[in-house]
Amino acid sequence: MLAASAATLFIPAASATPVVLYNLPLWLKFGITGYSQIQAFGQILPQNAGEDNPASTELTSFDGIASFIYPNDSVLMDMLAHPYYPAVVANDEAKFIDKKAHNGGQVAVFVSKVAPVVGYRGNDNAVAVDVWAGEEATKKKYQALFDEYNKQLNWMGSQ
Repeated sequence: MLAASAATLFIPAASATPVVLYNLPLWLKFGITGYSQIQAFGQILPQNAGEDNPASTELTSFDGIASFIYPNDSVLMDMLAHPYYPAVVANDEAKFIDKKAHNGGQVAVFVSKVAPVVGYRGNDNAVAVDVWAGEEATKKKYQALFDEYNKQLNWMGSQ
């Protein structure tokens, strides 16, 4: 079962990309359940959201990746339509995203479904789907081992 959607954006920077935390109330209001900034660089074929083929065959440089996780596409669209977004967020983005690059600085956008497997320890809201296709005895054996690992982790967390 796929529980959420994700948009992953590859962006070229106009200056050093800051870690953005001031948008947290906006994200929470609209139900954005995950956001990551990845400081990485490379080249990628420009890709528009929802399109099967690249927008160009010419590689485009990027030096940052932003990834949003949300329950459905309307959540992201509603957030982008909120007056705070163009008034504050978009103005700030213009300071560190090269808006002259493909698609206003979102040189490649991939929208996909997310299948939660592992959440963050202590904040694990992921509900993984059981896809085990092996022997039940093997599953029980390793589940017991993993349960023991969890006991050890819980003990360490109480220190």
